[in-house]
Amino acid sequence: MEYFLLLIFLIFSIYAIKVLLRKDFLFAIIYLVFFSYCFFSLFSYVYIPEEVASLGKQYYGELAFYPYLFYCFLFHVLIFLFFLYKRKDRKGFEFTLCSVKKDYLMKTKILYHFIIVSFIVLYLFFLCNTYSSLSYYNQTPLKANPLFFYMFELMILLIIFLFHIARTNIEYRKSNCIYLLIISLLFIITALKCGQRIQLLSLAMGLIVYYICLVKGNFNIKRIIVLSAIILMLIFLLQLIRLTRGNFSNISIQTIIDCFSPFLNLRFYLFQDWFYPPLSLVTAIQKDLITPFAVIISNISIMIPLIPHTSLGSTMSNIVDPIGNRGYGYYYITEGYQFLGGVGVIIYAAFLIALYNLFFKIFTFDDCDLNILIKASFATFILSLVRSQSFSFIKQVVFWFLPILFLYFLFNGKYPTKKRGESKYV
Repeated sequence: MEYFLLLIFLIFSIYAIKVLLRKDFLFAIIYLVFFSYCFFSLFSYVYIPEEVASLGKQYYGELAFYPYLFYCFLFHVLIFLFFLYKRKDRKGFEFTLCSVKKDYLMKTKILYHFIIVSFIVLYLFFLCNTYSSLSYYNQTPLKANPLFFYMFELMILLIIFLFHIARTNIEYRKSNCIYLLIISLLFIITALKCGQRIQLLSLAMGLIVYYICLVKGNFNIKRIIVLSAIILMLIFLLQLIRLTRGNFSNISIQTIIDCFSPFLNLRFYLFQDWFYPPLSLVTAIQKDLITPFAVIISNISIMIPLIPHTSLGSTMSNIVDPIGNRGYGYYYITEGYQFLGGVGVIIYAAFLIALYNLFFKIFTFDDCDLNILIKASFATFILSLVRSQSFSFIKQVVFWFLPILFLYFLFNGKYPTKKRGESKYV
C-alpha cells in the first residue's frame, strides 16, 4: 500500500513538473527540489526503516508514514495549484535603468573596484588565519566568525555576478576575470577544505539556471551534452568530498573508482543530503510540535545579522537527540506544521507562492541580461528555502542579493526607476 501511494505521488509530480516547465522553468526547479527531498525520504522510511531508526533517529512505526505522506502530498498539490492560479494575471512593477551623470561614472567604477579588492583582502586574512585548523570535522573557525561565514556564502552570488559582468562587458573583462578567478579559487578552497557540499551545489544551480536562461531553453545535442557533462562532474565532485571528508591528500585511483561505483546502488541515492531534513516533519507530527510563537520568534531573530541565534533546525535536532551534538536538518514544510499544524502547511504553501511572485514583482527590469542574473541569483537560494526556515530566504535576499544588485548598479553607473505597466518576466 505504501509503495502504491508513493507511485501516485510520483506520477502526479512528474505531471506537475511537465506542466510547470512550460509555464516557468525556474518554479519547476523549485518544485523538483522540494519533491526530491521529501520523496527520497518517504521512500527511505518504508524501504529501509532500520537505517531511518539508527541514522535518522526519527522512525515512529509504520502508521507514522501516512500522515507524513499526506502533508507532503498536500503541500505539493497546493503549490502546483496556487502557482497556476496566481500565474494567470501576474503583474509587476518592472523597473527601468537610468544612467548616472558622466561626471560620476568614473567614481562609481573606482568605488566598485575598491569594494571587490577590499573583499578579497579581508577574506584572505580570515582564510590564512584559520586555514590550518579548518577541516570537514572542524568547521568552527569558519562558522563561529559570522563575518567570515557571511563572506563565504556571499561568494556564491559574487562568482555568478562576476561571470555575468565579464561576459557582458568587454571593456573591463580582464579585471573582472581576474577577480572571478581569485574569488572562485578562494571559495573552492574553503568549500573543499570544510566539505561544504551545499554551497557548491547552490553555486552549480545558479550557474545552470544562468546557462538555461542564456540559451533561452533552446537545447540542441551539443548543449545537452555540455549540460550533462557539467552535472556529472558536479556529482563526482560532491561524491569525492563525501568520501574523502575534505582530505584530498589521500586520493587514490580506488577513491575515484569509488565515486562512480555507487551510481547503480539504490541506497546511494537515498543517503544524500535529502535523507535527514524531511524526517523533521515526521517528528513534528508524532510529537505534536505546534509552537507558533517559537516559530515567529526564531524567524524574527534570524533576520538580525551577525548575531548568534537558535534556529528551528537546532531546536528540532535537540528534540531528536538531546544528548547528541550533530544536526539533523530542517524542512520548509516542517515549519508550516510547527506554525499551525495542518492549516500551517496550507498557509506555507500559499506563502511560498507569495514569496516567489513578490520577488519577481519587485526585481523585474527592462534589461534582459540583468533579469538573467536575477534568476540565477534566485536559484542559489532554492536549497536554503527547502531545507531551512522561511525567513532564511528573506534574509538572503536582503543581505546577500541586494549587495550584489548594488554592485551591478555601481559598476554600470545606473540606478533603477519605476516603470508602470505589466511585467514581461524575461
